[in-house]
Amino acid sequence: MRRDMRKSRLVLSTMAATAVLTPLVPGGVANAQATSYESATVRVIVPANQNVQVACPKGWVCLYRNTNYRGTLWSWRGDRNKSYIGNAANDKASSVINNAAKTVRFYESKNYKGRKVCVGRWALRPRNKIADLRSYSINDKISSYKLGKPCGS
Repeated sequence: MRRDMRKSRLVLSTMAATAVLTPLVPGGVANAQATSYESATVRVIVPANQNVQVACPKGWVCLYRNTNYRGTLWSWRGDRNKSYIGNAANDKASSVINNAAKTVRFYESKNYKGRKVCVGRWALRPRNKIADLRSYSINDKISSYKLGKPCGS
């Protein structure tokens, strides 16, 4: 009985995630698939043969596998720090968008260590994103991020 209830909750969570993600992806769920959904994390997989740009919702921090905000998307609600972004996204991001209310410092190592890059908050558009992390020497190296003070302070 408990196992069935857990399964039904997981199915409902997955359906809710898909319903939320559908308007974010051109063409709907045919071009994207919610592979995991937790209370604060959504991962969207875009097939390699599709050059689809997936939107980053307001209030979220988003990492993209490819430059120019394309490819697999990993996103978290922008309301807390992440000392480790998880195995799925670790050392894989090539572009970032910060749609959270605070600035974000992305770090190359766990626990906010190593090289970092600061990305402005949502209200500072277009300074709230970096389309190509190669010029910041942190491409495919992000492992943690911290919300906080404005960039430059």
